[in-house]
Amino acid sequence: HEVVITVPSDWGQRQRQALLDSAKIAGLNAILVHETGAAAINLGMDWNKEKMERILFYNMGAYSTEVCVSEFTARAAGMVAGRTSPNIVMKGCVVDEKVGGHHADIALAEEMKKRFVAKYPKDAEDMVKSPKCLRRILQQAKTTRHQLSAGKQATFSVESLINDIDFKSPITRDEFEALLEESLWP
Repeated sequence: HEVVITVPSDWGQRQRQALLDSAKIAGLNAILVHETGAAAINLGMDWNKEKMERILFYNMGAYSTEVCVSEFTARAAGMVAGRTSPNIVMKGCVVDEKVGGHHADIALAEEMKKRFVAKYPKDAEDMVKSPKCLRRILQQAKTTRHQLSAGKQATFSVESLINDIDFKSPITRDEFEALLEESLWP
């Protein structure tokens, strides 16, 4: 059986070889493509442009961020699934394993804890000492981050966060980006 398996682009040769060996043991003839290369191939499936273009692929995962540049050029001949396909060259990739979505969630959660303390100083100690409360803040931070990736503003909101307090705080994408600048890239 022929299979294509996507792997993180920061995987080393040993990790790739271990996966190929595992596939072989399972009776599979595997080709490995890194995740961003797979995204480039997917984009190339509907490519119909005649001029060369460079495209930047950006992927922020939970614990890492990857940026790759691919070059797409028109191919003189060749069809894939009834469509003309481009030549695709990965010009370069970089991975930062220190910055990911989870890090952004933590930064947003810390900001919301500060806002809660400023608004409800008498309840701050209860909030900080409650693992359940802190977990709910982090969960809502992730939801709010997802909302900010699609819109210009969102409302961080947790019902009955502590001591029957419904905590809400609006945040704009610009504020969130400034927060990331301060906390992730000082």
